[in-house]
Amino acid sequence: MKCSNCKKEIGEKSKFCNYCGEKVKKEVKVNYCPNCGIDLKNTSKSIESSNKNNKLNLIVTVVFVLLIIEVIFLFVWYLLF
Repeated sequence: MKCSNCKKEIGEKSKFCNYCGEKVKKEVKVNYCPNCGIDLKNTSKSIESSNKNNKLNLIVTVVFVLLIIEVIFLFVWYLLF
């Protein structure tokens, strides 16, 4: 393990660096969010799939709204002429 301050090699169980005296900060790797508990292993995949679903939903909604506007326009056109 290396000291985060002076970058010299120190023992794995050291609490302080033998060279500069810096307190050793041990990194704890977790696979879940400590605030909400969401699994961080699959987060990027779920974000990608939700973005694809959001884009698809937006496209379907826009097409549907355009079709409704077209139907209203044709109905009004039919009544006027």
